[in-house]
Amino acid sequence: MPTKTTTSKVSKLNTIKTPAWFKETKVKTDVDPADAQKTQVAITSGTYKKVVPLLKEGDTLDFGAGLGKGAKILKADSYEPFPKKGFTETSAIPNSSYDNAVSLNVLNVVKPDVRNDIVLDIGRILKPEGTAIITTRGSDIFGNKNNITKGVLSNLEDGAVITSSGTYQKGFTNTELKNYVSELLGKDFKVENITGLGKAGIKVTKL
Repeated sequence: MPTKTTTSKVSKLNTIKTPAWFKETKVKTDVDPADAQKTQVAITSGTYKKVVPLLKEGDTLDFGAGLGKGAKILKADSYEPFPKKGFTETSAIPNSSYDNAVSLNVLNVVKPDVRNDIVLDIGRILKPEGTAIITTRGSDIFGNKNNITKGVLSNLEDGAVITSSGTYQKGFTNTELKNYVSELLGKDFKVENITGLGKAGIKVTKL
């Protein structure tokens, strides 16, 4: 059985806690990475509009663009690892090629190994002094007392659920998200918490 993974003792202390009212429902736990496609929605335009003032002048990439509607708001290029049709490798995106990268509620729908690759790719494609805005879901992955998410707790990491629709959902606190990305990208990046875009959010600057 896989062991649970965390990035540090600090982030471990700040992970999303499973609510006492959460009750597991037996579901299929063999989630394929491409099942993240099921989480793609077309109702995030409001959040994308809030991102616009946070970006620098220059080229922008919407990383994990889903249905591509947000990219139109940002006037950005779009990259979706699990599109409705086809598949494009991130290796096709050159190093240091974008002034901005935006990734809204993408990291929370993939397992840790895929998530790590996404964060490293975002760091790789940013130009020096480039900016990335990253948001995730939080404790809302469990639903609420009156509408509990149907699924089981993941054995890969704390604060994660495999849902009855066959998707993976990991909730983050602001501190956990900041620590995770900081530790993964290293000293060549500055990571700051931001508010008002989602349950957890950060701004990453490539130094």
